[in-house]
Amino acid sequence: MDDSVHAKHKAFQQRFQALATQFRENHAAWQEAVRVHDRQHQSALIVREGALLTEAQEVIAAYQATIARPHW
Repeated sequence: MDDSVHAKHKAFQQRFQALATQFRENHAAWQEAVRVHDRQHQSALIVREGALLTEAQEVIAAYQATIARPHW
């Protein structure tokens, strides 16, 4: 693989790790909202979680498309 492919793989990995961190933070905030019975905040955090999952799926699909192409 050439350097540009390695750079793309590293970028995908970094983005996915950032999304994982955001997901964990969002989930912790949701747990706190549940604890204090803040239903409005819970709802907003559920919407945010859905957006993060959608973005993670997009990153995964883009990564899969990248590795499916030959890199000679």
